[in-house]
Amino acid sequence: MANQARHITHYADLNIQTNGSRKTIRFLITNIGSEEIVLGYPWMAAFKPQFKWGRGVIDEQALPIIIRSVNPSIPGKEPVIARMQGMPEEHHL
Repeated sequence: MANQARHITHYADLNIQTNGSRKTIRFLITNIGSEEIVLGYPWMAAFKPQFKWGRGVIDEQALPIIIRSVNPSIPGKEPVIARMQGMPEEHHL
């Protein structure tokens, strides 16, 4: 995963829900190739998720992870931008 655009010029503040807890986190926007989103240090610092490092998976207690727009364009709806749920084996680091 590389920053193919080379420059980061935009950001979006998004609501993240992890295991029922919600916070707003700023995401930097750039072209990272085939990846859609990367949850990095700001998410880890805010939610302090546990990992099963030997298997390279996130602990199921951190699931589901739901990312929503702070300012939805459809009145009365919160569009989901990304959702990660299911068995932890599916969510490799």
